[in-house]
Amino acid sequence: MLLLLFLCTLASADVPDDERHWTRVVDLRGPWHFRLGDDPAYASAAYDHEAWEPIFVPSPWEEEGYWGYDGIGWYRRSVRLTERLLRDPLYLHLGRVDDVDQVWVNGHFLGSSGRFPESEYETGYYVHRAYRIPPGFLKAGPNFIAVRVYDGGAEGGILEGPVGLFTLDEEPDLALDLSGTWAFQPGDGGPEPPRDTPAMLTVPAKWEPQGFPTLGGFAWYYRSFTLPNRLRDDDLVLVLGRVDDLHEVYLNGERLGGTPRIENRYIRGDEWRELRAYRVPPSLLGGKNDLAVRVYDGLYEGGIYEGPIGLMTVEAFDQWNSDNGLLKRIQDQLRAFFGLDD
Repeated sequence: MLLLLFLCTLASADVPDDERHWTRVVDLRGPWHFRLGDDPAYASAAYDHEAWEPIFVPSPWEEEGYWGYDGIGWYRRSVRLTERLLRDPLYLHLGRVDDVDQVWVNGHFLGSSGRFPESEYETGYYVHRAYRIPPGFLKAGPNFIAVRVYDGGAEGGILEGPVGLFTLDEEPDLALDLSGTWAFQPGDGGPEPPRDTPAMLTVPAKWEPQGFPTLGGFAWYYRSFTLPNRLRDDDLVLVLGRVDDLHEVYLNGERLGGTPRIENRYIRGDEWRELRAYRVPPSLLGGKNDLAVRVYDGLYEGGIYEGPIGLMTVEAFDQWNSDNGLLKRIQDQLRAFFGLDD
C-alpha cells in the first residue's frame, strides 16, 4: 500500500565509500591547479587558472609546499567528458577534506560540507564528500571544477580517499529529475512565483553557502517543469529528499502536504532527517506545472539540502524503498506508533 506521505529517519548520506556501490568512471586523482587566498571569481567556469601552482590531489597541502598554512585555498581542475558518460547521473567524490569545502561545477554551485568562519565555523573533516551533479551542470567537452577549502588548523586541503566522477548502483529511478537550479525568495510570500527577479539556488543544497549565511525563518523555492508525454498516464510520487527544518509543498497552487506544526513554527528536532515523498493526484498535473516549497528554518542550516529530488512512478518508488529498506522502517515506525501487531 502506498502511503500519501513517506517519511523515515535515517543516518546521514555521508557514508564511507565501501558501504555503497560506487563505480568510478573518471579518475581525478593527480595534478590540480591551486592558489592560496580567496576570490569569488575563482568559482567561474570562465576563469583562467593556468598560472596557478600545481598540487597533487589527494594530499595535505602541507606536504605540497604550504607547510603551516591555515586559511582558505582554492583548487581547480578541467575534465573533458563524452556524451556517453553523461547518460547516467554522476557524483563528484572528493574524499575527505580538512576542514570545510564549497564546490562548483562549470560555475554552478554544487554543495558544501562543514561551515566557513563567516557562518559560524564548523569542521567537516570527517565527512566523505560525494556530491550528486544535477542534470545540465555538465556538458560534453571541457568542464571545470572549483573547490574552495578552509583549514582551521593542523593539516589542510583535499586529504585522502577516492577522488573522481562516480556512478551509483542504487541510483533512484527518477522519471523526471527536478534537481538543479530553482528560484528562491526569502520571507513568507506564497506559492505564486515572485514577479521580481528572485535569487537562483541549487537544489538540493543548503542555502547558507549560496548567499544567505544568516537567513532564518521562512523562505520559498519555485520550480516549473513540463510533464513528458510518456508520464501523462502514470501514477507518480514527488520525492523531495530532506528539508531543514519544516516545509509545505504546493503543486499548481494546491497543497500536497508537509510537516505538521509549520504555522506554529514548532520543531520537534528531527524533521530535517526525514525523507519526504508525496503521492501526486493526476488531476493536479498538466502540461506545464509549477512547484513551490515553503521552508521554515529555526535551527542552524536551512533549505532543501539533500536529494533525491524529482518525480518517480509508484512502481519505481516502491522498488527503491524496498531495495533500501525504507518502507519496512516506515511500517515498523507506524506499527510502533499505533501499537499494532504484525
